[in-house]
Amino acid sequence: VEGGVSEKAFEYLLKLGEKAASIHADAQAIDYLNKALETAQETSSLATNQNLARIYKHRGIAWLGQDERTKARSDFDLMLQNATSIKDESMIAEAHYWLGSSYETYFGEMEEAMRHLSTAVEMARKAGNKPLEARCLHAIGYALVWDLDTTDEGRMRLEESSRLCKEVGDRITEASNLQTLGFYYNWKGEFNQAKENLKKALALAEEVGSIPLSLFKLWILSYA
Repeated sequence: VEGGVSEKAFEYLLKLGEKAASIHADAQAIDYLNKALETAQETSSLATNQNLARIYKHRGIAWLGQDERTKARSDFDLMLQNATSIKDESMIAEAHYWLGSSYETYFGEMEEAMRHLSTAVEMARKAGNKPLEARCLHAIGYALVWDLDTTDEGRMRLEESSRLCKEVGDRITEASNLQTLGFYYNWKGEFNQAKENLKKALALAEEVGSIPLSLFKLWILSYA
């Protein structure tokens, strides 16, 4: 940045922002991505829809990590707008996924969340994007399982997501599915099944080396 080499500055700022967001270093991610956005806005060749969509996606994820849902939704909306401008169907589907995930589904915003997530599932299936489809099905299942009227439908979506996770090797989403299924069976009074699912979730979290996931699942398991 100080050397005035905008292209290189942007390249590294964007990579730094994406990496920071991926390891939940949310404040650092937001800082890097703000600088990347400033650099892009000062250099017209960098301010492409593709670049802007990437910035808004990862900054939105970082805002979500800080529970700043209004700011996250604003960024995911901008991600969707830029992806739509270049007709990038995969990124459009992902924008709908993140918009759906940004809504507090169990605090009265279920309809809006499900609208985006259902759109994301349809687009992911059409594009043959099984990893995204698995994540969308997890988000839908997680939302449905909290409501007594839809809890069994939620279980089916989680199981469908888990089948896809095994196929594509997504152990993190599979661990999240197993954890939520643990909740489901606990509420059903099937405590052995609940513990079995939670133990499998913990094993997967440890396998991928995620300390935050492992700690959270140990905490959940202690109450099962």
